[in-house]
This record gives sequence, C-alpha cells and structure tokens, in this order.
Amino acid sequence: MNYFIYIIAFISFLEAQQEILLDRVASVVENKIVLMSDVVLAANAVAAQQQINPNTNPTAYKKILETSRESMVEQLLIIEMAEQDSVEILDKDIDKALNQQVDNIIAQSGSKELAEAALGKKISDFKRSYRDDMRGKLLAEKYTSSLTASISVSRGDVIDFFNTYKDSIPSFPTLY
Repeated sequence: MNYFIYIIAFISFLEAQQEILLDRVASVVENKIVLMSDVVLAANAVAAQQQINPNTNPTAYKKILETSRESMVEQLLIIEMAEQDSVEILDKDIDKALNQQVDNIIAQSGSKELAEAALGKKISDFKRSYRDDMRGKLLAEKYTSSLTASISVSRGDVIDFFNTYKDSIPSFPTLY
C-alpha cells in the first residue's frame, strides 16, 4: 500500500513540474525574434483603434493578429537594412510618435480608462512596452522614405504603364 502512495505522490509531483508557457516565438528574422506577446500587443492596439472586440469578433481579431505578425516580420527586415545603412532616430521623435499613438487610442476608445481596458494595461505601461516597436517603426519609415524620395512619376509614365499593362489591370465599376 505504501508503494501505491509513493507512486501517486510521484505522479502528482511530475504533473506539478510541467512547463508553463510564458511566451512563444511567432517568427524569426536574422538574429531577431518576433514574440507572440509582441504580436498580441500590436494586435490589441489595432483592435482598439478599429473598435474590434476580440471576444465578440474573433475572426476579425485573428486576421488582425496575422496581419500584425506579417507586418512585424516585414518591419524587422527593413530595420535590419536601415541599421546596416546607419539610419538613426531621435528619442524626442519616438516620444512624439508614442504620444500621438496613445492620443489616437484614447480618442477612439472614448476615454483613458476605456483605452486602458482595451489595451489590457495602463497607458504608461503600454508606452514603455511599445517604445522599441515605435523606434523600429520610425526607423523603417525613415529608411523607406529615403529610398523612395528620389522617385518621381510623371503623368506620361502612368499613361505608358497603363498602355503596356492595361490587359492585366482590373476594371473598376463606375460609381454614380
């Protein structure tokens, strides 16, 4: 009988020692990872801006999650390229962008309290946790704008493009 009690105690001990999943890797880009918690944080911000409740509209929220993950991977690729080209962002620019983001979330949520409820955390915690992401976003924007700044397209270029590819451009219905 004592043998049976030891086996039960040992099995209970093993079950108690099971790993607790704290986070997981959503994607890997070069030597950087995209954590699922970061994807969820970004998706929550987008859902709050679009006034989508994950509990009442899980399909739309799942699309936001996937779009957020893809966007973060693309952004990491651009950030990697920007860092190789030594593009820099000032702290004051990051602060300004974060404040604008928070102001937008509050305006769309209706109040600071509703915004915090939608984000699942205090505004100050959101700003602190989102700071690196905002830096990356600004870095990517600055880098891509530097790449496209010298591109100019004339009306003639558009007409030539249209004439060359008109059979592969879908027609748009006339709106009245």
